Amino acid sequence: MTHHMSAVATPPSSANLPKPPAGSSYKYGPRTAPLPRLADGRLVAGDATGHGDPMNSLDYLSTWTSTYLNEQVKGCPTAEFTHSTEGRHAKWVHLRAIHKKVYEHSKQRIVSIENCLWEVATKDGRVGCDLFCSSLIGAWGFDRSLRMEERLTKCYHCFEGSEVDAVDYREFVVCLRILENFKDIPNKARTLMLRFYDIWSTPTGTIPRASALKMVAIAAETDQEIYATRGLFDEAITKVARHYGLKPSTTEVPRDLFLEVLEIVPTMVKSFQECMWKRGDDQMRLDYLTHQEDMVVKRADYLDNKFKWAKADQLFGANLRKWSFNQWAKFTRHYQKMKSDRLYMLYRKTRLMTLWWAEWAEDNKERERRKRIAKVMGHMHILRTRFRTWSRWTNNQLRVAYCTRKWSAAFKVAAQAMSFLRFAWRRGEMRFAMGQWHEEVVYQQNLDYAHKYHDLHITRLHFRSWKALYA
Repeated sequence: MTHHMSAVATPPSSANLPKPPAGSSYKYGPRTAPLPRLADGRLVAGDATGHGDPMNSLDYLSTWTSTYLNEQVKGCPTAEFTHSTEGRHAKWVHLRAIHKKVYEHSKQRIVSIENCLWEVATKDGRVGCDLFCSSLIGAWGFDRSLRMEERLTKCYHCFEGSEVDAVDYREFVVCLRILENFKDIPNKARTLMLRFYDIWSTPTGTIPRASALKMVAIAAETDQEIYATRGLFDEAITKVARHYGLKPSTTEVPRDLFLEVLEIVPTMVKSFQECMWKRGDDQMRLDYLTHQEDMVVKRADYLDNKFKWAKADQLFGANLRKWSFNQWAKFTRHYQKMKSDRLYMLYRKTRLMTLWWAEWAEDNKERERRKRIAKVMGHMHILRTRFRTWSRWTNNQLRVAYCTRKWSAAFKVAAQAMSFLRFAWRRGEMRFAMGQWHEEVVYQQNLDYAHKYHDLHITRLHFRSWKALYA
């Protein structure tokens, strides 16, 4: 249990963040002295103390923000308040309140805020206060009794560009994403940064440098947090840009350069993670810790169950394997018996078919032999009959010729008697031939009927064998 408790990701601590370089008055937050301006109203480079440090000048700050620090535009808070610690703190107070109201109702969770604001924003992602409030209230479907117009208006005026009614809606989307994915901050800070990069990225796959600086400091409030995120990121881009064929003052940040900066400045990523963790309220942190405790309990239950199963397998595995082997042996014997029975049925069927074929072949051979004999004997009978007829006719012609020379009354009587005798003999031969033919025909019919019924008997035997095999 102790081992897995130590493996749980711990939330970012409030350790000391990186500080500005020695000798520099690097400052992005509120100012205690009046802002120095020229005669034409433009801001003077350097801070209120007169130092000319460009990293401390409001001109440098205005370069990476949406507007210059104008005073009281349309009754909104001053731009200096937007860039102050109090202004950033108020922004997150309003964001947490909006997030709480939104996620109290499940039907608001399916709304895509990014698409909703993208439809009413300009090409550069700017949206006015009226469109901002009306689009979100219409998309979320807030009840008028919640008075969300006032809350959204106050939140809107805490973002950069509110003094000229042109706030980048992607800042609001990213802030809400931080609160929505609060449980992923301790373990997936780098992944969240890449997701935010995709929100600001252009179709060419790059991101404006101003947007990148704005993104990495989106969760920062104090000057120290601003430097630990935006300051270190800007310095890293200036140093690494030349390795990608870009100028140190490049205005576009490719994805490869962005990933390289994340690798070489891990303290910036850690600071970004700590800033996001601080922007949540106590309840969100407690929910994260409760979630981690639940995960630890589930992991402990899983390991305990795994250990018990291993112990049970060690104790009862031999019996289980023996029982399984006995069941397998029983099944194998039964399967072998079924296989042998099937082979015996196939053997009987083959033997019966072989016997039937042998008997049929023998009968067919005998039938063919009888046919050949009948054909030969018939041919010989025909030859003999014709030869005998011709011989008798010839002999009778000779006798007639002989008798005509010695014709008498006695010879006439003998000739007539011989004609009667020949007629009776011929009729007798014809009757005898017809009798033999009839016997042969009857025998052939009986033989055909015998073969037919024998085939039917064999077919029935085969059907009964198949039915007994597959019944």
